[in-house]
Parts: sequence; structure tokens; C-alpha cells
Amino acid sequence: MSEDRAAFYRRLLTLSGPEEADRLLGRAVKLLARQTGAELAYLEILDLGDELRLGYSAAGLDLAAIRARLSPEMLCVPLDPIAGVLYLHKPAPFSPAERDHAARCAGRLGEQLLRRHGGVDRLELRRALRLFHRRATRRAVG
Repeated sequence: MSEDRAAFYRRLLTLSGPEEADRLLGRAVKLLARQTGAELAYLEILDLGDELRLGYSAAGLDLAAIRARLSPEMLCVPLDPIAGVLYLHKPAPFSPAERDHAARCAGRLGEQLLRRHGGVDRLELRRALRLFHRRATRRAVG
């Protein structure tokens, strides 16, 4: 693991407030997109109080434009164990190593967020999966 990535994960463990958490999650989304070669990344968290939506676009698109481009062809990674989803998109298919890396990183984010919010009783991965299936069905039908 690179020193930058290690420092980032250490910092993620010591978030000091909601504003800092949002900023660091934004950095996490951007970092993961760059590491996997994704052109778009979108993170949605639904079960830690307020809903949180963050996006990254290599082309500089705003969050609304990123959300409009969500599709079933994107790599969807649940933020197990919380109800959240990370979507990644790039023109070429993701390699198995990129998929595994995204899943590990998303899991770490989910675990850290759950620990910070003391919500061990709020393990609602099914909500995140329902969200993904709803979106996939809506895109396939519409």
C-alpha cells in the first residue's frame, strides 16, 4: 500500500466531525475512482441519519449530471455493513483486481462509518441492495 493511501486510511479512522467526514469521503471516492481508472464515481449512504450523496467525475460533471448517468452497467459495490452503495464507471470492464479493490475499500468505508456512528444495530445492507435493484429495474424499463 502506498504511503499516501495508508495515511488516508489512518485519517479516515480519526474523523473529527461531520464536515470533515464529508470532505474525507469525497476524497475517498475520488481516490478509489483514480485507482480503478473509473471516469465516474457516486457514493450514496442512506442509514446514518441524514442521507449523503457524493460524486466524482474526471470530466468535472456536477453531482446531478453524475446521478443522471447511473446505469446497470456500472460497477455497484455495497458499503457493507451499512446501507450505502458505491457506483463506479469506466468505458472498459473492470478487472477482477479492480473489482476486489473497490469491494475492500467500500467495506472499510462502511465499517468505519458504522463505528463512528455507533450503529451496530443498524446493519441494513438489504436497503442498499434494494436501492440498486430499484435503479437497475427503473433503467431497464425506462
